[in-house]
Amino acid sequence: MAEASLSTIENLIRKCPECCEPSLSSIYKLTGEAITYDPNYTYMSDDEDEAMDEDDGEGWDDFEDEGDQIDADDTAWKVRKSSVKIIDAVCVSCPGFLREYWFKYIDLLKNRFIERDDNVKCDILSTF
Repeated sequence: MAEASLSTIENLIRKCPECCEPSLSSIYKLTGEAITYDPNYTYMSDDEDEAMDEDDGEGWDDFEDEGDQIDADDTAWKVRKSSVKIIDAVCVSCPGFLREYWFKYIDLLKNRFIERDDNVKCDILSTF
């Protein structure tokens, strides 16, 4: 449902860019929240990754199949992908309004280079 709503916002921006000017602040907040929406996955910092690598990993082999099943049911990537498409629509359709949001959108996209889903990662890189 959220993906459909975000897709509708993207289409409105592309078809009627002059109408989105009063809403750019709200659109930025929305995309900032949606681009990081990943309830089934926790992104770790580099320090936490190193600590996980140091563990001997005994007993974790039993849970590998369960993780694959969770990822198969995960559709949160569609929300993140739709958010990236909104950013792309704003950049392409509203270049006159970008002066205020340019660096904000760059920071949003740059911080999402850690994206785990290849579909979303390709869109992030393309939009960047």
